[in-house]
Amino acid sequence: CKIPNLKCHIAEPLPILHKYYQSGDAVIGAIMSQIYIFSNTVTFQECPSTELVHDTAVMTQIYQHILSLVFAVKEINENLQILPNLTLGFHIYNSHFIASWTYHASMELFSTQGKFIANYKCDTENNPVSVIGGPNSEVRIHMPTIPSIYKIPQFTYGSSSEINRKAQDVFYHQMFPDVDMQYKGIVRLLLHFGWTWIGVLYDNVDEGSKFVDSVLSTFSQRGICFDFIERFLVLTFVSDIDKMVAEGMKTYSTITGSTATVLLVHGEIDTMIYLRMVPTISKYENISATANNKVWIMTAQMDFTSLPFQRNEDLDFLHGALSFAVHSKEVLGFQKFLQKRRAFSESQDGFIQVFWEEAFECFFPSSKIHEQDEAICNGLEELETLPSSVFEMDMTAHSYSIYNMVHIIAHALHNMLSFELKHMARVLEARVKLLDQDLRQTQPLSLCNAKCNSGYRKAAKEGEPFCCYDCIPCPEGKISNQKDLDECFQCAQDHYPNEDQDSCLLKNTNFLSYKETLGNTLISFVVCFSTITILVLWIFVKHNDTPIVKANNKSLTYFLLISLLLSFLCVLLFIGQPHQIICLLRQTTFGIIFSVAVSSILAKTIIVVLAFMATKPGSRIRKWIGNRLAIPIVLSCSFIQTSICIVWLSTSPPFLDVDMYSMTREIALICNEGSTIMFYCVLGFMGFLAIISFMVAFLARKLPDTFNEAKFITFSMLVFCSVWLSFVPTYWSTKGKYMVAVEIFSILCSSGGLLAFIFFPKCYIIVVRPDLNNKEQLRRIIEEVKVALASTTKLIYGSTPEMNTKTQAPVYQQMFPSVDHQYKGILQLLLYFQWTWIEVLYSNNDHGERFIQNIVPMFSRNGVCFAFSKKFPAITYSNNILSAVEAGFEMYNVVMGSTVNIVMVFCEIEEMILLRLFPTLSKYEGKPLWKRVKVWVITTLIDFTSRPFQRNEEIDFLHGALSFSIHSKEVVRFQKFLQMRNSALEKEDSFMRLFWENAFDCSFSRSIMDEEHRTICTGEEKLDSLPTSVFEMDMTGHSYSVYNAVYVVAQTLYDFQSSLSKYRAEEQEAKQNLLKQPLWKVMS
Repeated sequence: CKIPNLKCHIAEPLPILHKYYQSGDAVIGAIMSQIYIFSNTVTFQECPSTELVHDTAVMTQIYQHILSLVFAVKEINENLQILPNLTLGFHIYNSHFIASWTYHASMELFSTQGKFIANYKCDTENNPVSVIGGPNSEVRIHMPTIPSIYKIPQFTYGSSSEINRKAQDVFYHQMFPDVDMQYKGIVRLLLHFGWTWIGVLYDNVDEGSKFVDSVLSTFSQRGICFDFIERFLVLTFVSDIDKMVAEGMKTYSTITGSTATVLLVHGEIDTMIYLRMVPTISKYENISATANNKVWIMTAQMDFTSLPFQRNEDLDFLHGALSFAVHSKEVLGFQKFLQKRRAFSESQDGFIQVFWEEAFECFFPSSKIHEQDEAICNGLEELETLPSSVFEMDMTAHSYSIYNMVHIIAHALHNMLSFELKHMARVLEARVKLLDQDLRQTQPLSLCNAKCNSGYRKAAKEGEPFCCYDCIPCPEGKISNQKDLDECFQCAQDHYPNEDQDSCLLKNTNFLSYKETLGNTLISFVVCFSTITILVLWIFVKHNDTPIVKANNKSLTYFLLISLLLSFLCVLLFIGQPHQIICLLRQTTFGIIFSVAVSSILAKTIIVVLAFMATKPGSRIRKWIGNRLAIPIVLSCSFIQTSICIVWLSTSPPFLDVDMYSMTREIALICNEGSTIMFYCVLGFMGFLAIISFMVAFLARKLPDTFNEAKFITFSMLVFCSVWLSFVPTYWSTKGKYMVAVEIFSILCSSGGLLAFIFFPKCYIIVVRPDLNNKEQLRRIIEEVKVALASTTKLIYGSTPEMNTKTQAPVYQQMFPSVDHQYKGILQLLLYFQWTWIEVLYSNNDHGERFIQNIVPMFSRNGVCFAFSKKFPAITYSNNILSAVEAGFEMYNVVMGSTVNIVMVFCEIEEMILLRLFPTLSKYEGKPLWKRVKVWVITTLIDFTSRPFQRNEEIDFLHGALSFSIHSKEVVRFQKFLQMRNSALEKEDSFMRLFWENAFDCSFSRSIMDEEHRTICTGEEKLDSLPTSVFEMDMTGHSYSVYNAVYVVAQTLYDFQSSLSKYRAEEQEAKQNLLKQPLWKVMS
């Protein structure tokens, strides 16, 4: 049998009808969209139709994009300066605005012409040098997939799309400006005209969705709200026309029903086609064309394209529209190129026939489909006769981008071929293009609701965009004098809001005046108290020879009464309109006068105590009773207060001031204290004197009554302290004249309390009961009080002093172990290592001397010899520091220069500081620093203490030292207690401040003595951050001894209390048993 010769016919299964090819040494590929293809719906339930085109629609305006590429290639080929030995060609395919046709066209660029075989080209040698794509997102997004495989550079125009794949991004270049700049321009345009209530329409593509998801949120941040956000339905299949019309009706209803006057349209080059359908739909559906009253704002991606049947439609609804545009300029020779363009001039142009028929509304005889009434095209029609809505003779922005792309490619090839590395950059700028210069004279408004009137502010509505708001009255104390303010504002300092809260009124001046009721009342009290004081003074002067007046120290009594009188009178300085002189005298006069009064009371209290103590036989205190001690106390205390006032007036004196903020409708005329600290220093010193007087009087209240007025002083000081303690919070909680009234009230109450409690009982005796005012009645028998000197038990740690007297021994309890055991331990250590030739350093005190006296005989008996023994130099006064240092150098050189390797050290805890200081001083003084290795044997008395400047010093010379230690163990929660220690919280610890500054090398208050590197202490530093050479977190032996001593005392007190309770219980039980016995048994 014969086997038939099978042939495979290779042909393009679905050819691209519209393409334009021009041969050249270097070919530029281009994928553009000029003609819409409407096909039936494709499903997976039936085979797709083999019919190539179901319906088409030509966008005549886009034909200029193709011609701009052709013109640029022609211009470059004619220019001998660019690619002189190379001809530039192009290959343009139509992608019909569809992704599938974009992929098809991309494959065609890398296949043999007419034969759809990828990677096989038998008609051309090279792939395209570059590929240009646009103008819609379908081309820009899907075009890079195929050329990126071949590493072909790609340029796009029309808009900017995101490239998610790094491999494509390398070869992908966008000629569209940065969209972020356009969006910022739109925001500035809206805010310039106050359009904060807008509607948004966007195209149904990925770029439109990204605009809504990412960009509109930035609009909201600038105060722009959206009435609606709707998207256009893109027509893909013929069967979707009804759906698109329904969606168009819905969109149009949303537009017309919106209260927003401004509509923002984000679309692509073909979006205008759908937008122009809106009035057409409304006309056929009999809907009122209220869209004509809208202001349309369009993005630069859009262009005024149209389908053939839309060329004569009215565009009045876009009257006054604002469109952003890409920068372009007129290219020389382009219009002349267009004028010469004829239908039959380019046989390879597959786009020109369909363009010509649609643009000039004629048909060529070769066309298969045409209307009967249409004219025949002769091919000699001129493009310049077409209206601009069909074809523009001026180069558009998109065409200008294509023109630049071709030149960029040509220059790049030229530089590659000539080995010249040059860079060509063109900056594309954006500008605002007015579609119609005859804009309305009245600026349109686009707001969600009416503006708020004066006296009101905007408040957001719940569930509504923030551009929709309610108008609520301004809060108390604020106004709004303009419409539609976001926030109300305060009036000027000297003004306050009126009742309508839309303007400000001038405030009145406020001060404590003599003419008002409060001022008159306080003056009445001043006059009353002053009169009483004068009356009491007259009573005491008249009866100055009576025993009760003499017993109360006449001089102090007169001092006190006169100072109380002046205290009452100084209140007059606080009433009336203040002036600068009055402000200077107010507080200082009151402070000094009142200090004299309180110091007089303190002197009287001390005299009471001394008077009792002077009753003892042979007492030397008797000579201090009277004015010899009282007057110096009053004068010294008054001098201190006067010094404080002088410092106050010298540094930060009080001054006349105005308080505009405390009261709404009044300005308070006040005396500013200048320095609040100094003001409270004056009050604090008086309080200090009062507290001392109160404490002394309270302790002396139970002394014999002969001279005792301590009880009355106690009550008077209690009243004084109570008044002034309540004064501070009350003073700061009141404002204006009431603040002054509070201080006046405090002065009157405290002075009146002193007058009443101290002098009224005496006046009662002098005036009402003169029979009590005699010597016999006042003289009382003072019983002899035997004061047993209680011996206090003392617990000591750190060392073991010897008790020299029998009286000391019973009250001393040693927490330190017996030194005899330590001496024996040292001896055993030396004998164990056979160290029989040693040196000894010991303390320069009695304790060190006793150590030498005891240990030398004991060690000698056991075969241990001493090469020498040296005392530590003692530094007791500042003038013997140099001699001590010289002695230290001498001892150091002797020790380190000796051939003895064992050094035994017996010294106190503080002498380690001297031991650590010697090598440092020797280094700075040029003394020889010996490097001989020594073994140091250290007793338990010493600890590794140091001065602050020694914290970073090395102690290498003590390397390998052996130290005896006191028994200790870790106490639970002790480290946690240390970690929580905070200098800011431990106010009662007077040791902590000095320790904190030295340990953390900081200062709580900067002074000239501080070093520059020292920081300010915060009080929040942690002890566990310190090195062990400065502070140890583990409990040391000495600390453990103190810890045990406290527990010993506590346990002793507990045992004593338990024994006492048991004894009392037994005594009570014995009494009860005794009472139960019959009387005859008790008597017998």
